[in-house]
Parts: sequence; structure tokens; C-alpha cells
Amino acid sequence: MGPVQQAWENGIQQGIQDGIQQGFQNGIQQGIQDGIQQGFQNGIQQGFQNGIQQGARQGIALGIELKFGPEGLALMPEIGRIQDIQSLNTIHNGLRSVESLDEFQRMYRGYLEKETEQNGKRKTIQPNT
Repeated sequence: MGPVQQAWENGIQQGIQDGIQQGFQNGIQQGIQDGIQQGFQNGIQQGFQNGIQQGARQGIALGIELKFGPEGLALMPEIGRIQDIQSLNTIHNGLRSVESLDEFQRMYRGYLEKETEQNGKRKTIQPNT
């Protein structure tokens, strides 16, 4: 093999190595950028969900206090375990129609038990005494 042929093959080998290295670096950089963007989007979504949950719980707490007085607020730790926003909104709206604290407990505990079953953590809910 002559010097020109050797130089040609060395150039091809070097080009392949440089291409692989550049591709690897670009892949890592793109992966990092994609990861940051996905993390940012997930963070915004989670913050939005948490804000809606917090607002729904605050609305429920206010409704309980206005309808049943401060003693009704003792139910909030149990209600606070409910994560589903639609369930929280339904519970909030249900405050309009319930007549007693016991009736309210029966109503929201149905949602709590449903969510607990969906999460695979079946628990028996004991009445507050």
C-alpha cells in the first residue's frame, strides 16, 4: 500500500472516529436538553395540580366551618388524603346538600375509600369519636 493510500485510509479512520465522538457528544447534549425540558414541564404540571388540590381543600374547609362550625374542621386531615381533583370538587359541591356532619362524612368517605382502593391500599376508615 502506497503512502497516498495509507493517508487516505488514515483520514477515513480519523473521520469515522471524529464523527462517532461528535455524534456521541451531540446525543448527550440533546438528551440533557430534553431531560431539562421534560423536568420543567413535569414540574409546572405538578405545581398546577397541587395548587388546584390546595384550593379545593381550602374551599372545603371554609364550607365545613361555615356550615358546621369549627368542630367540623376536625375532618380535614381525612379529607386531605383525597388527591383526585374531581372528587374534591364533588365533595365541595356536596356541602350544599348535606344536612349533618354525619351525612357529610358518609359522602366524602365514599370518595376516600374509592381512591384508597384504586391506590391498592385498602384501609378501613374508623369513624371520628
